Amino acid sequence: MLLEIFQYLSQDEVAVCCLLCHAWLPTARAVLYRRIHFSTVNPRDRSLELTLRTSAIIRGLVRHLVVSHPDSSHDHLLEWVALLPEHILLSVIFERMPPSTSSSLLRYRAIRSVPQVTISRSDFLQDEPSNLTTILSFPYLEGLSVLLKSMPLQFDGTLRLRRLSLGVVAEGHPQLLAAILQAIEPHCLQKLDLLLSFLKADDVPWLTDLLRPHFPTLKHLAIRTLDHTRTEAIMEGLIESTPQLETLACGRNTYTSKLFPLLPPQLRSLTLDSGDNEPFPREELERAVTRLRRSQRALTSLTIGRHPSYLRQRRACV
Repeated sequence: MLLEIFQYLSQDEVAVCCLLCHAWLPTARAVLYRRIHFSTVNPRDRSLELTLRTSAIIRGLVRHLVVSHPDSSHDHLLEWVALLPEHILLSVIFERMPPSTSSSLLRYRAIRSVPQVTISRSDFLQDEPSNLTTILSFPYLEGLSVLLKSMPLQFDGTLRLRRLSLGVVAEGHPQLLAAILQAIEPHCLQKLDLLLSFLKADDVPWLTDLLRPHFPTLKHLAIRTLDHTRTEAIMEGLIESTPQLETLACGRNTYTSKLFPLLPPQLRSLTLDSGDNEPFPREELERAVTRLRRSQRALTSLTIGRHPSYLRQRRACV
């Protein structure tokens, strides 16, 4: 009961609870230190660093770590991470990181055994591509989220990723995207979010072939592009081969009205991005939504753009 209540409190309020009642202390402290946002340039985190470095009990409570470290002169403030045991972290987010520091940090046992890695700012990967190779070589890695410019990747191993959120800003067929998708074992990937610069007609069969080994196990699929004016419809050809699909998110121009009758019966959530205008004629949309409501599909959420005229359609399927 206490754990559920503390989830709704702010960090400062949970800290107060640690002082209010001795019986609350173990639960409140576990909530307080479960997720650490550590910035080496924040003066307040200097005392936190001392606590984490000197107290094995407090270190043992950390499960999710967010690191913001823009200046390598403060490397010593991250030495406490080396004290964390293997498998203690469930996720790590790198917000800012100099290349020189990341090379050593990525070799700490707790970081190497983390199952989920998110990279908010990828400068340290662009400046030192071997850091990406190091992350991909983490033996227990199941989830990766990163936005990159096209860069060379030398990786000969096998990935067992279940979740991949990948943005690649590049012209043509990004070698980086191909290298990562081809390295993932077939029948392993369940969630895929892709952000590409664009998707031209000759890119569609190329991307379809890359995704084909992962079709049988995909439960979540999202494809979006930065330049929708150079984007061709691809979704209709993909969803026919994804029997397990439960959620689908389509970027602008990646779909047409032909998508609706092809939706798999187990699909629960559908998101269709659009611009200021409707993606296709309103009457056609209303007929499609009506058919969805009358069908036996499991669809419970439908979101189409941000246009006010879609409010009624969104509510109809919720």
